[in-house]
Amino acid sequence: MKLGLVGFPVAHSLSPGIHELFLREFGIEGSYELLPTPPESLPMVLEVLRNGTFHGLNVTMPFKRRVFGLCDLKTTAADTSGVVNALKAEGSHLLGHDTDTEAFSFEASDLSSPFIVVGAGGASRAVCAALGGRECRVFTREPSDALHIPLSRAARYLAGTVGTIVNATPLGWRDDDPFPVTPPEGWTFMDLNYNPGWRWRNDLRRRGIPVITGESMLVRQAALSFSFWTGLTVRDELFRAALKTVRRFSGDTQLAR
Repeated sequence: MKLGLVGFPVAHSLSPGIHELFLREFGIEGSYELLPTPPESLPMVLEVLRNGTFHGLNVTMPFKRRVFGLCDLKTTAADTSGVVNALKAEGSHLLGHDTDTEAFSFEASDLSSPFIVVGAGGASRAVCAALGGRECRVFTREPSDALHIPLSRAARYLAGTVGTIVNATPLGWRDDDPFPVTPPEGWTFMDLNYNPGWRWRNDLRRRGIPVITGESMLVRQAALSFSFWTGLTVRDELFRAALKTVRRFSGDTQLAR
């Protein structure tokens, strides 16, 4: 079985180690490959599913919304969120699925509302879909949607309450990245990324701000993707083994939630 990840860039991804562990534990011969894909090459790369070269693909930034429009068929989860992060072929058709929404819903189940989501791409849409009726506002530098709020107005939404700030942007993959919204005391910062060297986020921990990083969500959406492709369920013991592996490679030593 040949699986892979489409995105640009993808060199930082820890997904190959997760899926190769899943394949090995289920006794399936196969591999998981990184497919760095310039935007102009995306439609051509997806043909590896139609022609049977690959059996399943994950999709990461910046293509989750664009791939939604390239699928012939979508699952209910993908239709609800408007993004696709997992693909397989159904005959000659591409079937798109979204595992991010279910994964985030689990990870955020015990976090406080309101949710201040920074970023308006595919990850942000999955986050908002996962939260359902919980209070959620999306902030971005240049709003392209009437429901999005300019980042310059974020501070007023943080006053006098507690909640969760979600980083649904690529910020944090570089150690010296800044971030436009600083959590006040009592708030939680949830980073969908998992670069342990991000100095801005690490400073939050030193100040006593609760921080959740993206390793657990990464493994959870991977487990759901694996089930989508194979019909097999990743049990808790295997999930925890994969999470331990990811945290060893990412350098993050926080305990699994």
